[in-house]
Amino acid sequence: MNRTSVDSSLAKDVRAMNVAAQELADLNAAHQDLAEVIAKYKANVGTEPVDAAPAAPEPTKPRRARKPTK
Repeated sequence: MNRTSVDSSLAKDVRAMNVAAQELADLNAAHQDLAEVIAKYKANVGTEPVDAAPAAPEPTKPRRARKPTK
């Protein structure tokens, strides 16, 4: 429960409770809509994404070590 729904429950504000319940129902519906997309993603795990950025090139010479501080 979010803070709005808890506050409205404690205040016995029926209208606010209904609004909060609708928000939670909308959130639940949005989550259900993503279930199919997530399943497809999990099925394709291990495949290279289309817009993957190339790996950074290796430096040509190693970096110098820092001088010790006094």
